[in-house]
Amino acid sequence: HQVVDNLVDMVQVERVDAFVLGLFDLSGSLGHLGDISHPAVQDAVAHVMQICHQKGKPVGVLAKDAEDARRWRRKGASLIVAGVDSLLLGGAARRLAQDCQLDS
Repeated sequence: HQVVDNLVDMVQVERVDAFVLGLFDLSGSLGHLGDISHPAVQDAVAHVMQICHQKGKPVGVLAKDAEDARRWRRKGASLIVAGVDSLLLGGAARRLAQDCQLDS
């Protein structure tokens, strides 16, 4: 969480063009590993977004699906990677397995 504390200084760096939130890393550093919906994590995210927007720095995130990507867009993220490889692969494997079942 030292990065969040130092963000005001970091956004001043001329050649830093954007910031990407590592939500699971952030949740872990705040003592809530994997719980990205925890209020402390959400407060830190809001703080990062506010400071970056004030300085005109884009904020990026990894969205698990299209709904999550839209939610992040509404929150002000502009660099969004949508889709998690393991979730996409798992979904495709489930659909294939269902398609291969015989009708009884």
